[in-house]
Amino acid sequence: MAVTRDLTEQYERWIMTPEGLYFDEKLKELMITCLHLKTGEKVLQVGSGTGRYLRYMQELGLDPCGIEPVEELNKLARRKEGITDKQAISGYAEKLPFQDCTFDSVIFMSTFEYVDDKSKALLEAFRVSRGKIGIGFLNRTGVTNLLRQLNREGLYTDAEFFTAKELRKLCEKTLLNEIENIEITVKHSVYLPLRFAHYVQWVDDLLEKINIPFGNYGMLVIKKKKGYKA
Repeated sequence: MAVTRDLTEQYERWIMTPEGLYFDEKLKELMITCLHLKTGEKVLQVGSGTGRYLRYMQELGLDPCGIEPVEELNKLARRKEGITDKQAISGYAEKLPFQDCTFDSVIFMSTFEYVDDKSKALLEAFRVSRGKIGIGFLNRTGVTNLLRQLNREGLYTDAEFFTAKELRKLCEKTLLNEIENIEITVKHSVYLPLRFAHYVQWVDDLLEKINIPFGNYGMLVIKKKKGYKA
């Protein structure tokens, strides 16, 4: 899918609506909860877009870096306060320009769906992470995502939706040689359609505690076990 300024601006406008703000806060909450990010940690975001999450991570006291294949989006990111050229880098998930174990965590936030070679991207993320990999994904069985798969419009035209089981299977197959050295967990969020969810947040909160696999958004975390050596 060609990422255009129009699509980017459309998403940036939507994220400021009540529905968008609710969705954004839920994703941030999921990221922090699942990855247990700590002040000062170095975090790589693969597919950093306009730098919204980079700024958020800076506000949390993290040391973020983003890699993004669309240079137009990198330019928008670098205009944000506090984001330098070295923090918004042009590049691809399948060939990360970093040394082994450079980052404490590597995260994909709604970007893994668009990567061409997902196995290669996962291996690269595993290589440059010394601790955890977080994959925020659009759950194929979520109510809202069922409609998105039918319509295939805008940002979702080329997105590859996963269930948690499918994504876990892909990760286990790709990292088969490391399977004894990793732990994989999955948590779901945003169960209700967004047009209703921000009015009854307590329902989403309750369903998250149960963690049934039908949330519209999920976070799969791959954690290297203590004492891991490549």
